[in-house]
Amino acid sequence: MAELKDERALPITVEWTRRGKSNPVRGVATSVLGQAAGSTSGLELSRFAVAQVERRPANAKTDLAWRAAGAEVRLDLAVRTAFSDIEYSGSVEVPDAGSGEELRLTLREYEVLETDASQADESVLVPGGFEPGGPFGLPGGFNLPSTMPVRFRLVYASHLAL
Repeated sequence: MAELKDERALPITVEWTRRGKSNPVRGVATSVLGQAAGSTSGLELSRFAVAQVERRPANAKTDLAWRAAGAEVRLDLAVRTAFSDIEYSGSVEVPDAGSGEELRLTLREYEVLETDASQADESVLVPGGFEPGGPFGLPGGFNLPSTMPVRFRLVYASHLAL
């Protein structure tokens, strides 16, 4: 469910609740945070949402005519309790509509998945740390920080008329 607060104000405030358990995608979150992957930080590493205002020119009849009317805004993520609904919120600037133009707010949620470097949308920093035991029974040691290539997969999209 998405809700717009005080639609006459600029910018508008978006409050969006995604129903369902707030389980993180384990790959990236677990690699970076280990056992803390189920925390809010883990969810932030496993998913994110953006809001963007789009416009459709006057007399356009197809959905293919919608174009970005402003910058994408990454929404803040909150989970009130473990395994509860996920809440996103943020503020989005709304431009004036031209004569006969339509405006809408588009909400998109993405999962963050580990991938090959050649397919990456971005890289996530994996902190180093001490490992008590190394591979093949060798003594452990300190690991240096490294980066993990990740790709974004669209899992949800919705539009709200403005």
